[in-house]
This record gives sequence, C-alpha cells and structure tokens, in this order.
Amino acid sequence: MMKATSSWPEANARFRPNAEALVDVASGRRWTWEMLHRDTMRWAGRLRAEGVGAGDRVAVLAPNRAETLLLLFACAEVGATLFPMN
Repeated sequence: MMKATSSWPEANARFRPNAEALVDVASGRRWTWEMLHRDTMRWAGRLRAEGVGAGDRVAVLAPNRAETLLLLFACAEVGATLFPMN
C-alpha cells in the first residue's frame, strides 16, 4: 500500500520524478520534481534545526527567486506559514 501524501512536490516526485517542475529564468537553473522534493526536504530540515515548527511564521525579504518557492513548500512541510516580502 502506498503512503498518502499531501505534499505537492512529494506526490509529483513519486509519479513524475524526471519531469521538469521549476525553471529559474534569471539563473537558468532547472529542477525536476525529484530535485524539487529533495531540496524542499533539505530546506525543511534547516527550518526544523532553527526551531521553526507548526504554527510559526517565516518571513523572507528577497527578490523573486525560485528558492522562495522551495521555502514555501518547506514551510508547509514543517507546518509553518511563509510571509514573503519584497
């Protein structure tokens, strides 16, 4: 039996791991769904290591970048809310 998931990157990584998921137009960097899920989990681990958890809010002041989307998914993974500012 497959584990149910509510994580968009995780679900797509499972069913379409090599499909293109994200392109950062400024840098030209590209992510597959598998890469996006892996990087999301790394960011989530870093957030947990910094003490971020369920119900917390994470503010980010940055230009529009692909990494902001990764941070959004990572916040969802730990139960936090992202507050982007630019």
